[in-house]
Amino acid sequence: MTPILYENTETEFASDGIGTLTDAISCVVTEERNGAFELEMAYPMDGMHFDKIARGQYIKAKPNSHSDPQIFRIYRITRPMNGNITVYAEHISYELAGNMVLGFSAKGTVLSMLENLFSDAAFSTPFTPHTDMNATGEVSIGEPCSIRACLGGKEGSFLDTFGGEYEFDNFDVTLWQHRGEDRGVSIEYGKNLTDVSQEENIESTYTSIIPYVKRNVNGEDVYTYLPEKYLDAPNAGIFPRKKALLVDFSSNFNQQEEVDTQKLAELGEAYIENNAIDIPKVSLNVSFIDLRKTEEYRNIAPLEEVRLCDTVTVKFPALQVNQKAKVIATVYDVLMERYDSISIGETRSNFVNACAGLTQDTAAAENKIPGQIANATQLITGNRGGHVVIKTDTNGKPMEILIMDTDNVETAKNVWRWNLGGLGFSDSGYEGPYDKIALTMDGAINADLITVGNIAANIIRGGALTSLEGGLSLDLDSGSFTLKTEESDYSISLNNAGISISKGNTRRIWITAIGTIGLYGGEEGDPMTGITFLGGSFPQITIEDSMTFKNKPCSWEYDSTRQKYILVGEDIG
Repeated sequence: MTPILYENTETEFASDGIGTLTDAISCVVTEERNGAFELEMAYPMDGMHFDKIARGQYIKAKPNSHSDPQIFRIYRITRPMNGNITVYAEHISYELAGNMVLGFSAKGTVLSMLENLFSDAAFSTPFTPHTDMNATGEVSIGEPCSIRACLGGKEGSFLDTFGGEYEFDNFDVTLWQHRGEDRGVSIEYGKNLTDVSQEENIESTYTSIIPYVKRNVNGEDVYTYLPEKYLDAPNAGIFPRKKALLVDFSSNFNQQEEVDTQKLAELGEAYIENNAIDIPKVSLNVSFIDLRKTEEYRNIAPLEEVRLCDTVTVKFPALQVNQKAKVIATVYDVLMERYDSISIGETRSNFVNACAGLTQDTAAAENKIPGQIANATQLITGNRGGHVVIKTDTNGKPMEILIMDTDNVETAKNVWRWNLGGLGFSDSGYEGPYDKIALTMDGAINADLITVGNIAANIIRGGALTSLEGGLSLDLDSGSFTLKTEESDYSISLNNAGISISKGNTRRIWITAIGTIGLYGGEEGDPMTGITFLGGSFPQITIEDSMTFKNKPCSWEYDSTRQKYILVGEDIG
């Protein structure tokens, strides 16, 4: 469909609003399982509605092959490049991030508690909650937070308490027990599969578990383990070394009773089976082409029915892939009305998801340095786990966020630390030093390496700019510019003294601001020969060594009558 633009005051979204964006160059919607739901559009500056596109306006667009068109709010517009702008918009459900509850606590069915959450909001809301869950329980969040954070992304939230998968359909918010289904779709190489990348993460893969129970006996913590200490998973034997996971089953036992180790073993076996701890977490990114205009389209028609959270079968013999997995993200081309790609497998740990309700307004680099960008991308998207810890003050209020390689501040080595003072990284533990990268509250950025494509700035302040090989340097403090050629050992320098061309450390030619031109043709240490022009009413020319004309001696003499220098010598007219 063609996206439609609306004023920021629109509430019905039934008309064509400001107008249809028929000039849009591209428009894609990305939706993740319990995560991001955003639109990105490229639009030309000479487009019909270019001057009406602004932050806060709404865009209606179809997000996938089966849903009704959805409303997205524009939160960022890039500066024009190559005659085009890029528009970023987030699903209207993100507006729940700006509607707060001053602490929330409720008991009952999931639906009744969701309804209480929306009714307890600071502002009236057009959003309506739904669910297919019949469970009862309790949700309790003591501190003020947004409705979106209460839905998911916060300890004690609905998602944290009951699990499930959210579907945001304009103003309808549904918490499904299982959003998708297995529609029998098969994605196969040679049929409808054009590209597949596979990532296997063994960081969260274990061969065994060590189940235990912790009780308080006479004021002391007493731990109970199995006589055999650990339980092996079915695939433990295929791994070169064992790796055990500690699992706490204390909540399954009465603190006053003796621990039944047989019951503990049964709980452990059930945990291994339900969590598949010995199976590597596999993620797949699948791309395919639109063959609807070909004779083979009938073979891929079912693929167009793939939906977020569905289960599909992927077959790719070259990678030994033949497995069922869940669709965790989709990228849909709004203009072409087809999927660009789908991601299948395990959802990676995502800080954006963990902090649901925070709108990220980050600038996208227009020109990227391939090597450095690829490395950074691998480090971030190739997430190898980590632990997010929120430290609190004596009153229990959050004071800083830590992302660490262990869950203990005392043992962590690689630490990201974010507090009121700034954001920094240390590879030497919590206490630092934070010398790799630091963004401090006084506006300073300290980093070993900053990789950029383009820098746009009104003023750049610094000491010196130097090329990697040292061939070019610019001293911003002294105003000195130097260009060197390594092969010939020649250099050109420009500073407040003038211009000079040198070989090694010896000046060969120089021109100064006071009117001096120097020429030097000898070797290092030889007397300097040259011509000097000195300022004044009558310039003076000095010949510091002998001169010849037609191989005969000559000299400059000043003619006071004619008021100019003349060359005097044999055979000179």
